[in-house]
Amino acid sequence: MATEILRPNAGGDETGCYWYDGVFHSPDPLENFRQVNEAVADEFDSCVANQGNIGWWRDLYNLTNHSVGSGTINRIVVWANCYAVKDVNTNLKLVIKAGTGSGAPTTVQEGSAQTIAAGNWWDKYQIFETNPATGLPFTWAEIDRLQAGVSIRGGEQGESGGTFVTQVSVDVDYTLWEGPYTTVEITAPWSARPGEIVNVSIKVTNIWTDPFEVWSQCAAPDVGDYIIDETEVINNGQYKTYYGHFTMPDYTCKVRAYTYYQSDSSWYPDAYEEQDVAVLLLPPEAPTNVRASDGDYTNCVEITWDKSTGATGYQVYRDGSPLGWLGNVSSYYDYDADEPTIDPGNAVASDGTYVDYVHLYLLGEGIDTHAHTYIVKARNDEGESGYSSSNNGYLL
Repeated sequence: MATEILRPNAGGDETGCYWYDGVFHSPDPLENFRQVNEAVADEFDSCVANQGNIGWWRDLYNLTNHSVGSGTINRIVVWANCYAVKDVNTNLKLVIKAGTGSGAPTTVQEGSAQTIAAGNWWDKYQIFETNPATGLPFTWAEIDRLQAGVSIRGGEQGESGGTFVTQVSVDVDYTLWEGPYTTVEITAPWSARPGEIVNVSIKVTNIWTDPFEVWSQCAAPDVGDYIIDETEVINNGQYKTYYGHFTMPDYTCKVRAYTYYQSDSSWYPDAYEEQDVAVLLLPPEAPTNVRASDGDYTNCVEITWDKSTGATGYQVYRDGSPLGWLGNVSSYYDYDADEPTIDPGNAVASDGTYVDYVHLYLLGEGIDTHAHTYIVKARNDEGESGYSSSNNGYLL
């Protein structure tokens, strides 16, 4: 358990005691709190007092806001350092005034009357387990609006008596909450097609007892690809929703959401959530830009094509016959293409056309390249594409 001490920093809703610095002064909300807010009690140098009156005089003081406390508040303890001149009817009650949430204080609760033995300075305290305005444990917002003070009576001796208070403080006892301080929820589709825009949102909720600055990030499709990166104060019990998007790759990926809290000027990880987005495949489109070589090689025909998005394999067809499935490639060499053949033609001689020679020549000679027609198909786990456009090719 930890404790944070709060001290008066302004007058509260009631100012009923004299203030004393060697001389009694009329109640003043601008002065009374200054007499009791020291860290080390200065006794008669500065006090508030009931100068010998049997009635109860009450002071309330506003307090400094908490600055280091966090977690669950277990109780508060109000302290006063006090002195009585006489023993008769010199009493003290420790008092708080509290409200609901961040609203103004509305409900006063006094502790039990405590007797102050004359002639010495005494430390008196009162424990308050719950907020009198709600009946529940205090929240930090309620602590920051809390007023505390004293109700004192000074006996029946008039100016020869009196009760003095030189110091008032409030101990807030709490149990540190070690987190997480936030929750984070991802909203994203469970699957998407390659190239599709995937919209993502994250809902970040502050489950701590105080507002604080939250750093929220979301990465997709890969670690470090931040599609959301926001830093914002989120009130306790409230949430913020942030939006981002990414282009779906051709593989199943993760959406990762992170939150961080700040302490001593450094950021520390708090909440984390991840979700898979499965790649949703359709049969690929047919390959495009199919080209077969025209006599570029003496032992094969080279067939090339532009790959299809999402495809994992290809098959080349020669003159309508499949040549076997290939991997994720963009070219194929057909070593079984037919070789070209030469047609020698027929020899023809002129018959009496010329008087001094005979003209010999070939008729019907030439080269048959045996050109083949090539088409290509693509496939993936979802099925096969249609046929590509065709292209002819041959070897020399």
